[in-house]
Amino acid sequence: MATGTDWAAADPGAAWSASDDASTWHAAEVPADWSARNPNEGGPVAYSQSQASKQYVRALVTAIVAGAPYNPTTDTVAFAFTEPGTSALGAQWWTGSWASTESSGSGGYIAQCLIGPGGTTQLAPGSYQVWVQVTDDPEIPVIPASLLTITC
Repeated sequence: MATGTDWAAADPGAAWSASDDASTWHAAEVPADWSARNPNEGGPVAYSQSQASKQYVRALVTAIVAGAPYNPTTDTVAFAFTEPGTSALGAQWWTGSWASTESSGSGGYIAQCLIGPGGTTQLAPGSYQVWVQVTDDPEIPVIPASLLTITC
């Protein structure tokens, strides 16, 4: 059970965060309490996948509770895919899973959702904002993680 945390999304190239009491992005010197990003350190912040392919879309999730790293892998995780620039409010959520109990040396945990034919969901060709939702108690952070492009 996590208490007393802030929610945030992290940009791997900068110290960006968004908290539950702000509707805009702010540069931050302090690390975010909740964050999600593409797990490919130094890699692209966007995925590209053929509509015919069945692959996991992954997000590296980190959490800090009471000033210490928190393992969220006992929490339920879900993914939403919206038009870029669109809120996750009212989005359809798809069941995700935890790929690992800890990502090697990252201090984070990899959440994943299987996308494509026979996966958790199949998306039409287009661009999507990937959102991660972690159902903790009492918090339920909804965090933008990366961009996804589905090609023909």
